[in-house]
Amino acid sequence: MIRRFSSTLRSASFGGCNFPDVNSDGALHLPFLKQLSLLNDRISEESLYAFLDSCPVLQSLMLSQDIGCSHIRIVSGTLRSIGMRPGSEGTTLQHLIIEDAACLERLLLCGFGFGKETVISVIAAPKLYILGKIPFYEPRLEFGNTIFQALTVLFTSVFMRGSNVVCSRTVLRSVKILSLTHDNLTFDVAVFDFIKCFPCLENLYIKICQVYFKPIRSEESNAWSNLISILNITLKKIVLTGYQGNKAHVNFAKFFVLNARLLESMVLEIDVLNNNSEWIERQKRLLEITSRASRDARFDFVSHLIRPTSSDIWKNQCRSNGSQVAISTADI
Repeated sequence: MIRRFSSTLRSASFGGCNFPDVNSDGALHLPFLKQLSLLNDRISEESLYAFLDSCPVLQSLMLSQDIGCSHIRIVSGTLRSIGMRPGSEGTTLQHLIIEDAACLERLLLCGFGFGKETVISVIAAPKLYILGKIPFYEPRLEFGNTIFQALTVLFTSVFMRGSNVVCSRTVLRSVKILSLTHDNLTFDVAVFDFIKCFPCLENLYIKICQVYFKPIRSEESNAWSNLISILNITLKKIVLTGYQGNKAHVNFAKFFVLNARLLESMVLEIDVLNNNSEWIERQKRLLEITSRASRDARFDFVSHLIRPTSSDIWKNQCRSNGSQVAISTADI
């Protein structure tokens, strides 16, 4: 069936398929295929490489972790979007290596449960523009000499849940849009160690997964005051979902209110129980919005039952935009 349409196929999605072992000589030739999804399939490493080699204009690739290969190395001059989903069973992908992707703009992690042993290494992706959603437990991300690893922090004095910078020697100036999840957003310098790796960041999306918060230590507060001189805050848009209005969340958001001079929009997605004018007005006072660094910045408190959630906003960022090609939102 595929061979019948191979000369005209533009988009293909395979789910639950077992691919036969083939080499480059026996692979299909799909000259116009631009979007490919392989979800819950079984394919050998050699057959996968042969498949990808048969797609000379492929721009979007979505893989699930239970693809049947433990290691995948990507070398492509056409791919602009790569997505990865956690798998359920079988041989799981433990190491995705993006060795050379000159046109890659989006690296998307979809869902949770990748496994602590999972590693994604990006060696060369000079045009990477969108990165996320980075889960707070796994996987381990390596960009050149910069290593992000969650939960288990090897060479840092800060221990926390959330994406952590273990070793940072490389900054990612091309990344403008970043999405991450955090199970306990606090007044914590480790979060800013992460953000400092993206000095040209414009849009930041953070999903707070738990409602409790730990007390703020005096040394954390003092450390934050020193961040202003070392952080060049280029953010224009910030979206916090799961915002509870507690002291930790207020202090985190207020830091950007008072110091992000280029900020255009801050969206605080709140619980429907807090969606009342009295609570919102109190939050505006606590955030010191009248003293904001960016006089033109807009601050919106939204409920997910009324407005699109941060997940919806993130999906919109990942859709095709002009000449940019993204993974289908059906795969996100």
